[in-house]
Amino acid sequence: MHLNINSLQNKLEELKILIENFKAQVIFLSETKIDSSYPSEQFMLNGYTIYRKDRVKGGGGLMAYFSSNIPSKKLKLPRKFSTFEALAVQSKFGRHEVIVLGLYRPPKASGNNYYLRLENDLNDIITWASLQKQFLVITGDLNMDKLKPEEKEGKILCDI
Repeated sequence: MHLNINSLQNKLEELKILIENFKAQVIFLSETKIDSSYPSEQFMLNGYTIYRKDRVKGGGGLMAYFSSNIPSKKLKLPRKFSTFEALAVQSKFGRHEVIVLGLYRPPKASGNNYYLRLENDLNDIITWASLQKQFLVITGDLNMDKLKPEEKEGKILCDI
């Protein structure tokens, strides 16, 4: 399950209800908008392991919950990506070892050669993850519209 939560601090009870109703084993949240001043214990859910990738308070951020019944561990990314945030977790679904990759890209493009850097960053992280394990699950919010392949962002997403 993926959810752009747009600030986790005041939505934990609603998140618990969603997880209970959907019986989700893996939950990725984008735009948590929390930083290291918020202890992980504040967001713990019974029966889940929590993984975080904070940015700064008020923007971005990723969090993942994995059922305690599923083996999982956070992976160190090969490098820092300038165009999006990423959180990678290795897990096992049945007999298959899997990399679950959560991504968040802010909607505004910034800097020189932004779209070239974005395409290169996406290619790099997907190549890295696919070399780690045979199975790869990508989730998140890239703020890109695949239904508009004539636009730069849509073309990048379709090509990938």
